[in-house]
Amino acid sequence: MRASTIELWLLTASFLLATGSVRAVDRDPAAAAFRDRVAPILERRCWSCHNDQDRKGGLSLETGQALAKGGDSGEVVVAGEPESSYLLDLITSVDGQAEMPKEAEPLSAAEVATIRDWIASGAVWPADFRLQEPTVSDTDWWSWRELTRPEPPSLSPDDAAWVRTPIDAFVVAKLREKGLTPSPAAERRALIRRLSFDLIGLPPTPEEVAAFLD
Repeated sequence: MRASTIELWLLTASFLLATGSVRAVDRDPAAAAFRDRVAPILERRCWSCHNDQDRKGGLSLETGQALAKGGDSGEVVVAGEPESSYLLDLITSVDGQAEMPKEAEPLSAAEVATIRDWIASGAVWPADFRLQEPTVSDTDWWSWRELTRPEPPSLSPDDAAWVRTPIDAFVVAKLREKGLTPSPAAERRALIRRLSFDLIGLPPTPEEVAAFLD
């Protein structure tokens, strides 16, 4: 067999071995589950406050190595032990409220379950994988989302007296949540001034005020 033929066989064998190795990694179910299910949640809900450049609480979730270091409160994930993992405590809602993410909607029950299952299965994080700032695709943009009609919050009889439209119910509920009381309805003279300034940037004329008051 000529030297060139031997070299060709060796090159082919090396290529097949390398390809087989890559495919073996791709077939790793734990790594695939992390890339496909866990990483998108962490990127959407956690990355903005916990990356290598902005470590809120001293914690970065950008890489597996950064996660393993934990934050100011110590380790946040104990592989195989979701109940001992501080991360799970932070993202789990209690009465509709969760510590993380800050000033944002809590993770859904399905998202929390995905994180829990990932931790329980060993918290596998591929060595070469790095979280990135999420990008908004056309189908994720708010204008493409299906419209839903939210249920107005329940109010006490006194608060319900302020409500003229369903939107008022949300406003009053938020005011009460902040410990505030709705302001009384403005007089008609004040209303015409506000309307005029909002529409044309000028105060109403005396004639316009008189017509509105009548």
